[in-house]
Amino acid sequence: MKDLELKYEALGFTNDLIFKYVLTSDIELCRELISRIDPEIDTEGIHYVDSEKEIIIGVKDEKRVRLDIVTEMPGSINDLEMFRYKPKILPKTARYNAAMIDAQLTRSKLPADLPDVNVIFLCTYDPFGYGEPIYHAQAQLYEHPECDYNEGRRICILTNKGIEKAPEKLKPVIQLLTGKNEELNDDFYRRIQAAVKEIKTDPEVRRSAMNWLEKEDAIRREGREEG
Repeated sequence: MKDLELKYEALGFTNDLIFKYVLTSDIELCRELISRIDPEIDTEGIHYVDSEKEIIIGVKDEKRVRLDIVTEMPGSINDLEMFRYKPKILPKTARYNAAMIDAQLTRSKLPADLPDVNVIFLCTYDPFGYGEPIYHAQAQLYEHPECDYNEGRRICILTNKGIEKAPEKLKPVIQLLTGKNEELNDDFYRRIQAAVKEIKTDPEVRRSAMNWLEKEDAIRREGREEG
């Protein structure tokens, strides 16, 4: 139990549970996080933040996806995902999430009325290995890339690398992804760290996180025994 207590004390913003609790408890923090990662997204219309949003498509051949953080506003839906592990299919995960959101939307909307879908990954590693702080992926007309082929879907992948290349407002977010609790002269960074500290005093958060840590430990033990 003592080991679990130490692990709980070490949990920070990059932990899935803490990440979700922090962003759903303070909508202003969520707005600012999104705008710092992608200034092109208008966050003023965000009035509601949902976590663990489950989208179910189909009846007989049911498909499901559970999204970490979702914000909806007129003309735009934003999906934020924290990635601490290294899935080999991150681009297809982005495609799948966006496709599931689209599939739910097309039940009730005409193509011209579809909102933009922004999928934002916050990664504690560099999935492509180029040392960039941030990557953007968007459909384009390959023969004429200058053409504005705007299908309304953007993928943004933030990493914990290349902080020296990042815009000033993005650096504190990258610092959060490194997991290093360093002091920064940035109000947003301090508010996030304070929110993490406060959230961890909540008995419900503590109970959920301890259960999660116990399950992770059990999975590791089983893996060692089988290996």
